[in-house]
Amino acid sequence: MAKVKIFSFIKHVDTSMIASARIARFIGGELGFPITVDDTIADEPLDLLIIVNGAYAFCKHLEALGKAIREADRVVWIQNDYTIIPPKHEGEAESPFRKAFVYRKESGFTPTAYWSTCHQWSALQGSTYVNWNCLTFDAAAADESNVKRRRKTAGGDLFYYGSYRHGSGRSSRKVYFDRYFTDPKVQVVISSPDKKFLEYQHRAPGKVTVVPKIDADFYDEIGKHGAGLYIEDRKSHDEFHSPANRFYEMLSAGLPIIFQPEAQSMLHRAGYPISSWMAGTKLEVQRALEKREAWGREQRECFGEKVHAERNALPKLLKNLYKKVKS
Repeated sequence: MAKVKIFSFIKHVDTSMIASARIARFIGGELGFPITVDDTIADEPLDLLIIVNGAYAFCKHLEALGKAIREADRVVWIQNDYTIIPPKHEGEAESPFRKAFVYRKESGFTPTAYWSTCHQWSALQGSTYVNWNCLTFDAAAADESNVKRRRKTAGGDLFYYGSYRHGSGRSSRKVYFDRYFTDPKVQVVISSPDKKFLEYQHRAPGKVTVVPKIDADFYDEIGKHGAGLYIEDRKSHDEFHSPANRFYEMLSAGLPIIFQPEAQSMLHRAGYPISSWMAGTKLEVQRALEKREAWGREQRECFGEKVHAERNALPKLLKNLYKKVKS
């Protein structure tokens, strides 16, 4: 029997809502292999080691993971976040974890396979594009009866939730935060623990409100707002990645989505045309909110069949990938 383990950089894999933990649970459940989060990953040489991307710089088990990588017959790297770059297979690596990938290449091992949401990595030898982000779609939450219940009491604000990516690099979103949150014509609610968003509340008191991260029932909480804002950073305009988790979460909640125009190209490539529901100026946002319920119905009708199909296809795709990698 094949010896296979899944390594997750997230400790609380049973309860965490972090995307990488959700992916690890899904893979473990579908393939029936254990999820390991500590040094026991190196207890024995493995036929297949599946690593689910995470903030590995903060992991305390990299030495053991490096040993497991060196000894495994095959390695698969699961990637759903383009900001977490897999270790290189060449160069002057220093840590045991990074050195293990260099060792595999120099020793002639089968190349690491990437099952990735990012085209850059999925295009490599033996790798495959997998839209892990559609795992966040919740068909029960998206049931029309639940959506109608939420929309009966929904407000009229523009809602954004997520991290604050700043700086001058291509992964910064600040230029778009400034566009939508500086002197808005509508009520804006931002849900985030990041205090950097408070600058917009200070600039427009009474118009912009920053609230803590969501702890209540997630879909009911986001579904009570007027419309959700979907934005990309500049890197995502040029490099193809799966639609963000927020896209599938807002669809699950039945929250009408206002799309940043720059997101049109890559979402269209993913099979989701958004040209009818874009707003790039404060006035356009105001007019979009006036049509929010119609937009929401149109989006559910337009995207519903495809998003259900994407989510339902994942188990079979995963099992086929496993068969391929073990052969």
